[in-house]
Amino acid sequence: MINLFMKDGRVKSTLLLNSFCFSIAFFAIYGLTYGLLMPGLDHILSRFLPATICTLLESGICGLVGSVICSTCFFLMKDKRVFLAAYIWLFIICAVLIVGVWNQIGPSGRNSFLYIAVSYIWAPMLAGGILSVGLYKGWFLKEKRQRI
Repeated sequence: MINLFMKDGRVKSTLLLNSFCFSIAFFAIYGLTYGLLMPGLDHILSRFLPATICTLLESGICGLVGSVICSTCFFLMKDKRVFLAAYIWLFIICAVLIVGVWNQIGPSGRNSFLYIAVSYIWAPMLAGGILSVGLYKGWFLKEKRQRI
């Protein structure tokens, strides 16, 4: 089985490993952004807005800030596919975590959990996923034009 990923004693591609490591780093970056920005945003926005709109704005702002921070890695990477693959890994990790928590909580807590999952997990995933696809597609089209 190990020979499947090896050629002449060397690793064929480090895409899977690198993208998985970056996805863990992105997960931490999003966590830090939420941890650092959420209290201040909540303090400011909760005075003027209803709770639902306040939560959606907070998660959207934190998700965008985290996505912008993570997108700086795109410009530093030699292999641009790693960035897109990292978001695919991040999506898989978040989906597994959500399914795991969903199965552990009772029916009475599932509505609250669904609200939290949509607000604080899928909002940054959507923002980061769209940004990563856009960056990669733009880079890919630019590279394709340069080859012609």
